[in-house]
Amino acid sequence: MPFDNTNGLVAGVAVANGVGSPVNIPAVIRDTTGARIGLGIVAVGANGHSAFVLSDQFPATANQTGTIEFGAPAQAKIGVLGFRFPQSGAFSTIPVLAP
Repeated sequence: MPFDNTNGLVAGVAVANGVGSPVNIPAVIRDTTGARIGLGIVAVGANGHSAFVLSDQFPATANQTGTIEFGAPAQAKIGVLGFRFPQSGAFSTIPVLAP
């Protein structure tokens, strides 16, 4: 998922877990050159979801532009939706590509 947390923009993420057991979803954060700038985990309960401001969950994304890749653990069915919030308060969704 691309993100842009510069010039007053804020990226948000919603992640859903479609299975009946908790999952730990790994995340790889890259800058615009493709260099890895961070790693993390999003823990989501059974059939649950998590929503967060990207820079709150992953401080390496603060004042950065890049991509974040969420991996689906074995037997997991996850869904990811990105949001882009400008200073005006309006928002749009960010397309998320699946391999």
